[in-house]
Amino acid sequence: STGTPSGIPLLKRLRRILQAMDVTSRKKNKEFFLNSLRKAREKMQGDELKEELKKLQGMIDEDPRLYSSDSIVQLLLTYRDIKDYEAMVSLVEKLPDDEQTKKPAVREYYAFALNRRQKAGDREKALNILNDVLQRKENQIPDLLCLCGRIYKDKFTESDYKERNWLQNAIQWYRKGFEVQPNIYAGINLATLLVVCGEQFSASRELQTIINTLHNLLGRKGGLETLSDYWE
Repeated sequence: STGTPSGIPLLKRLRRILQAMDVTSRKKNKEFFLNSLRKAREKMQGDELKEELKKLQGMIDEDPRLYSSDSIVQLLLTYRDIKDYEAMVSLVEKLPDDEQTKKPAVREYYAFALNRRQKAGDREKALNILNDVLQRKENQIPDLLCLCGRIYKDKFTESDYKERNWLQNAIQWYRKGFEVQPNIYAGINLATLLVVCGEQFSASRELQTIINTLHNLLGRKGGLETLSDYWE
């Protein structure tokens, strides 16, 4: 008989054992990776931190299947904190085109890094990535909507404030982010760009509503001294 006492064919049992080993391997590698990354962030800085991050990225490059999107996002956030946008882009572009790289958080930080890197075509690529992610309603959250606004705001300011269509696009995206969930970042940028566009507080009901909402939100956050943190 080719069966085992349990009645399950041997090959099927072997497959289950291998699958269980794969799950265990993924879990152990994820724990080791995240612990190593946490220690690097706590104890290192400057060139020493950059070198350690290269080693950690090498682990992902060697076998991306061993790592969850959570591990990838944590490495992206660490690169973001040290403003190594080239490394953020490189990390994502080396990953296989699978479900891990399609996670909204990974796509968000990839688009963020492209916008900050500013090579030719980067911003258009970032917008394409975000537009693709935002096709799904559950992904239409303030962070992603406002990142679209930020990209168009950057394009507008770098045009020496001449490309008004980019200004309008920035307003549209920040407005969406504010409508989905009123928040300080979207509100301050939306209000500021509306003023740049020529709106006046006394005549604009939208501007009045935004300012009143910001007043309430800022009251919880500590006041007007935080304004510049949200515009930058």
